Amino acid sequence: MRSKDTVWTLLAIFALIALEEQSDPIIKDAHAQASQLKPCPKSTSKLWTNCFGTVSWNAGQKTADGTVLEVGGRYTGEWLNDQFNGNGTLVLDSGETFVGRFKNGEFVSATSSEELVKYVPTPNNQYGLPEIYINGEISESLYNTLLKVVESNGIQDAKVQINSDGGSLYYGMAIGRYLRQKGFSTEVGSYNGAWGNSTAGGCHSACNFVFMGGVWRYFDTASRYGAHRFYGGAEGSKSTTAVEQETQAVVGELLKYVQDMGVSPEYLLKMAEQDSADLEMLDIAELRRFNIVNDGKDAPYWSVVLDPKRGYSTEGVQRSAEQSSTVRLRCVAGGPRIEFDELNQVYASSPPKKLIMQVGVSSGGRERFFPVPSPAGPLKIVDDVFSVAVPSSREINLAILGGDRVGLTYSADDTTRFSLWIDYNDEYSRAFVSNFFSFCGVESRAGPR
Repeated sequence: MRSKDTVWTLLAIFALIALEEQSDPIIKDAHAQASQLKPCPKSTSKLWTNCFGTVSWNAGQKTADGTVLEVGGRYTGEWLNDQFNGNGTLVLDSGETFVGRFKNGEFVSATSSEELVKYVPTPNNQYGLPEIYINGEISESLYNTLLKVVESNGIQDAKVQINSDGGSLYYGMAIGRYLRQKGFSTEVGSYNGAWGNSTAGGCHSACNFVFMGGVWRYFDTASRYGAHRFYGGAEGSKSTTAVEQETQAVVGELLKYVQDMGVSPEYLLKMAEQDSADLEMLDIAELRRFNIVNDGKDAPYWSVVLDPKRGYSTEGVQRSAEQSSTVRLRCVAGGPRIEFDELNQVYASSPPKKLIMQVGVSSGGRERFFPVPSPAGPLKIVDDVFSVAVPSSREINLAILGGDRVGLTYSADDTTRFSLWIDYNDEYSRAFVSNFFSFCGVESRAGPR
């Protein structure tokens, strides 16, 4: 779908949603919630029990038993027998906010800041990023607590594990932008008592937008990722024009946000198709298709590059959480040659005199390796970037033509091994690779994928 078509389709869908919602007797917040409990019924005339929902009221409004409410407000959370029961957030018109557990309509205990955001530094004897665990409603309180934890601990890089049923759409995007600004990674998960020991979690509704803020985004298939459309409704007192304008403004913000995060706008179409009271769980294939999950690497970028001294080459570049790698396919006398570049600070500080190398080719997850007797050119290390050229062979050429990923494993002593990989697993990338070998006179014959 073209980007322009996507925009207009979204505006049309969400405008219809907004108009439909005006007639609903429940006053709904545009920043919707979801829960592991079932959503509460759309009508407050039905029993709300063992469910998760949002309801707002105005000062002076009468309840079913005739009681006049002195203060207006909004409650989002768990319900039992038409009363606030379980985890929730109560915001009064005065601005007073209660976040935590409720029982029989009464607030009984607050959620501590440590329960909302927990920082777990990397142990001294371990290698890896420190972890930040987000647990609970996406809210202004969570946003402020997260900033305080990050700044007070001087955290420069981290993996953020998220477990949330949703909350404020506005603060979901605000937290997501903050995570992107900091360069943090995200994963859906829950704290399990120690660093590096997270368990499956859930990320629903507004939490989706927090997760998208990670530069590198990981997902355990045991976790859950639920989406639904936001509540586009406005109070019945608003005109149709006001509802349309408000809805279009929200859609515009959402569209800009997902594009800034590198996520396909088609995710919003998927979200719009789902009823606001229901959750649809996205599977890992859908999460990857929308680029919500990137498994710690960017999409590869392939192009034809002209070097004034060395001529043309077909170049693939791919950045990941661990490294930035480049492969060049160059046609020289004697056939194709493969050149690899990778950031490697270990070898930069102590350059090896000799390397044990293998060219790797992957096809559908199955990897094959081909020993390299000697490089086709000298090993170079410039500004911490390791560069080496290796001769190809007919066997390697055909493997690459039938594969979807090419790489190199290398080691100075066969104990500590490094590897780099560049994908060409989409039609655009494969065309560059195929055209190179055709140009270089290699038969386009390969085994089945």
